[in-house]
Amino acid sequence: MKTHSQQQTNLKKETTATEPKLSSRKRSEYKPRKWRGNTLVPVIIGLAISAIATVTFLNQGASLAADNKSILAQNEIASVMNSWNILRANYAAANIKNAPGPNEDGLNGLEVEIPSSMLKLNVYGNASTYDAANSTLAYTTENEDSCKSIRVSVDKMLGVSETYCEEGGRLNITLK
Repeated sequence: MKTHSQQQTNLKKETTATEPKLSSRKRSEYKPRKWRGNTLVPVIIGLAISAIATVTFLNQGASLAADNKSILAQNEIASVMNSWNILRANYAAANIKNAPGPNEDGLNGLEVEIPSSMLKLNVYGNASTYDAANSTLAYTTENEDSCKSIRVSVDKMLGVSETYCEEGGRLNITLK
């Protein structure tokens, strides 16, 4: 006859032998329900917070890009105004002309062609235009807000008589 401790040892062997050997991945599936809980709500909250932070970050990036373009545009206009002031030191405003077209007469001895560097593509991808009859330089921007932002500094530049923004973001600069 077996003793009580021998019977318990046999019982232990029988119960452990019948339990399945589970991998660590499978064992996690047998955790109590309370431990697993509802994981969907925290995930949704985390995604919502992440989305809000992403939108805020992207808005800041867009604002910085617009500010950067505005600063570059001001520098471009300052460079154009420097070229204009050099021209004005040597020629009367009425003698500074656009390049003659294919069917137009050439410039006379007193007239000078406005340099193409003053009319090149700007940071907004648009070429500036010069109206010789009115001594006006048209600088096209993205929109009225960027035009107004640039206009503030252009008003103070040497060689500028007046400026105004048209609908659509075109900055007109009347030159002295």
